[in-house]
Amino acid sequence: MKKYYNNILFIFTYRILVLCVWFFLGLLLHSFVEYPILLFFTKDFVFYSLGLDYQQWQLLHIIFSLVIVIFSIVAGLYFGQVWYEFVYKIHHGNIRKLVSK
Repeated sequence: MKKYYNNILFIFTYRILVLCVWFFLGLLLHSFVEYPILLFFTKDFVFYSLGLDYQQWQLLHIIFSLVIVIFSIVAGLYFGQVWYEFVYKIHHGNIRKLVSK
């Protein structure tokens, strides 16, 4: 049986898919954080703005959006590498033994 998991195309595709999953998880986290803040701002911007004007909140939004995107990409690359090593190199063929423990 050919070991498809040692193929460079398989490794590249696997890591890209894991990276995409983590990127979308980062977008989901972004929406969970941003939605309540927008609800507060639409109720009373002056009270909930903490003394910042709209341009400053836009700058904070851009900075924290970039932080979340960078974190999700780094996490995707890291977990893609770790789980590829775990599943396909260390424990390939021993998954049933690991699950049954």
